[in-house]
Formats: sequence, C-alpha cells, structure tokens
Amino acid sequence: MEGVKLPPYEGLRLVGATPELLSQPLRKARLDDKNRILYLNDTILIEGIPEAAFAYRVGNYPPMRWISDYLVPSTDEETGIRWDPSL
Repeated sequence: MEGVKLPPYEGLRLVGATPELLSQPLRKARLDDKNRILYLNDTILIEGIPEAAFAYRVGNYPPMRWISDYLVPSTDEETGIRWDPSL
C-alpha cells in the first residue's frame, strides 16, 4: 500500500536557528496554535506551520501537540520518575 504523494510544503520558516543551537538537546517547547508557531528552547521558532498540521489527528490526539508535550524532559512530581527523551 502506498500513501498519498504531496508536494513539499514551502511555507515553513526556521527563525533563530544556528548549527550550534540546533545541536543542543530540546529542553523546552511551546506550541502557539493560534499563530501556528512552535517555540524551541526559547531561541528557535518554527513559523508558517500549515493549518492541516493542527487539524490532523492520530487517534484523538494531534501530533503537533505531542511534540510540545512529550519531546521535552519532565519529572513526575508524585513518583520522581524522570522522562528525558534525549537519553
């Protein structure tokens, strides 16, 4: 089975990204749904994310939200268990 072939999306803009900053681990991510911007580590932002990326769902969860919620380190306050996807 083959998926739908789409042309590359040309509207993304990566702002503030240098090779040094891009090589650092992701420590903080914030998603601005209204303006379609993803902020990474307070220094890099991705603008121009297509609306379809926010409307898309896997199960009942949008992958764009998953990036900001689960690709950053966190510690469960109750158990003290540390989640760090860079390990």
